[in-house]
Amino acid sequence: MVQERRKKETGAMKGANKKLGDLLIREEIVTRQQLEEALREQQSSHQFLGEILIRLNYISEDELIGFLVRQCRIPHLKLSNLQVATGVAELIPAEICRDYKLLPVDKLGTLLTVAMVNPLDIEALEKIKKIVNLRIKPILCSWADFNELYTKNYYSEERKIKQAHEELDAEQAKEQVKDAHEEPEQQEQKRQEGLIERFTFETFVVAEANSFTYALAKSIAESPGSEYNPLFIYGNTGLGKTHLSNAIGNEVVRQNHRKRVVYAPASRFIDEMLEGIEHEHLKEFRERYNTVDLLIVDDVQFLSSRTRAQEEFFNIFNTIYNGRKQIVLVSDVPPKKLEGLEKRLISRFEGGVVACVEEPDFQTRLAILRLRADEGGARVPDDVLKLLAQSIPSNVRELEGALKKLLAYSSLVGHEISVELTQEILKHLFRGVAS
Repeated sequence: MVQERRKKETGAMKGANKKLGDLLIREEIVTRQQLEEALREQQSSHQFLGEILIRLNYISEDELIGFLVRQCRIPHLKLSNLQVATGVAELIPAEICRDYKLLPVDKLGTLLTVAMVNPLDIEALEKIKKIVNLRIKPILCSWADFNELYTKNYYSEERKIKQAHEELDAEQAKEQVKDAHEEPEQQEQKRQEGLIERFTFETFVVAEANSFTYALAKSIAESPGSEYNPLFIYGNTGLGKTHLSNAIGNEVVRQNHRKRVVYAPASRFIDEMLEGIEHEHLKEFRERYNTVDLLIVDDVQFLSSRTRAQEEFFNIFNTIYNGRKQIVLVSDVPPKKLEGLEKRLISRFEGGVVACVEEPDFQTRLAILRLRADEGGARVPDDVLKLLAQSIPSNVRELEGALKKLLAYSSLVGHEISVELTQEILKHLFRGVAS
């Protein structure tokens, strides 16, 4: 089995080496005599041609890299200090990476960027394409960079374990310091549960169409449990409903840290209820929700057809409402279009204020992108931001995601942010969505 694999690898290298050798001779980088000597040595050493030519001092690594970048238009990536995203390194087995001297370094939609010592190795490209079932973009890396990152990705478990222990110890120490400064009442019951701290009113860009909903949210944060109760926010996916509802919670906590605020997706509410039933902790489950000052439930449509969950939520809703505490509900449709929910729940949802979060206009999308770029300390040309804003009109989450991907990709490959690079990113993003 090993011999068979070695035979295949040797055959693959021969094809790749022949192509590289022909190119080097054509450009007069090496002589035919030097090439033939390197090829003879390659038959016994099973090394890549470029590696042998460098060892024989017929060409330097910098010369080889420069040649491939210049003549073959293959981008060169320095892998030192590169952090490969979680899950990307695992896309290609370690033994394949070792045998073909390649490493997956980034995934963009259906495009996998692979750093290769020999990016002309067609056999290797075809092999990994079959493994990952993705389009492959080869880029060039040095042997030293490959060896360093390969070891880091696949052979540093001990270091990872040690690092994990150190991080855990640091986190525990931080929690102990935090607990030591908390009041006893706060230690018994956390005041803030589930809130996403980065979602604030300051980071929410207000479209003209959403000015009413935004004003309502701010008013509720100033005086929770008053006339706008419950607040029911609805709208399509990715428009900022979760952001706005969390902004209410974060503002309430900022103004009064003693206020108890819980943000819970409906799916979490259901899971906690089922766990309470299974372990006979239903009383504690009810008490935890009944004692809030502000309850935010996201994706309430997921309560659909969950009879027991609806019963529990109905009773909790009444307790909170009758106690003049605030309720904020978030859904992808207005109350009257919720299917599989009891009429008495829908009636209560409609009993407060129903507000919609609508798609942002072009200027708002542009303002969102400018704000996110500034937050990340990135300088992005205005024509690039305009292209993104024009290309993704109906989903703020996708819009922000595209900007993040553009910034990350630009940093990864060392390219300046341009309209051309943005078009390439958008092409792959849309292709990934379509597939």
